[in-house]
Amino acid sequence: MSEPDPKSPMWRALHVTYTSARRIIIGVVGATVVAVGICMLVLPGPAFVVIPAGLAILGAEFAFAQRWLHVLKEQARNGLNAVGLGTLSARSAANNTPPHQRNGRPVAPPANGESVAGDSIDRTLH
Repeated sequence: MSEPDPKSPMWRALHVTYTSARRIIIGVVGATVVAVGICMLVLPGPAFVVIPAGLAILGAEFAFAQRWLHVLKEQARNGLNAVGLGTLSARSAANNTPPHQRNGRPVAPPANGESVAGDSIDRTLH
C-alpha cells in the first residue's frame, strides 16, 4: 500500500476534519473545567486550582486562553508578593527561621517576658 498523497482533496479534508474536531474537543473540555471552577467560587472546592487548569487546557489550542492564564499567573504572583509570601522557596525558608526573625526582619522580643503569638507552637515544632 502506498501512503496517501498529502495534496489530494481527500487528505486535506481529513486533516481539516481532524483539526476542527480537536479544537472542538479541547474547547468543550476546557470550557467545562473553567465553568466547574467558576462554580467552585461559591461552592466548596479548589476553584483557584481548577480555573487555571481549565485555562491551561484551553491554552493548548487557543491564544486568548494563554493570555488569560499569563495574566492570572501575574496577578497571583503580585498578590503573593503583596502579602509577603513571595515564592514557595521563600515561604519554606521563612518557616525555618526563628520566630523573632520572620520575613527577614528582626523583631524585638516582648519586653516583659510575655509570649509572642505562635511562640509556643514554634517551640513545639523545633
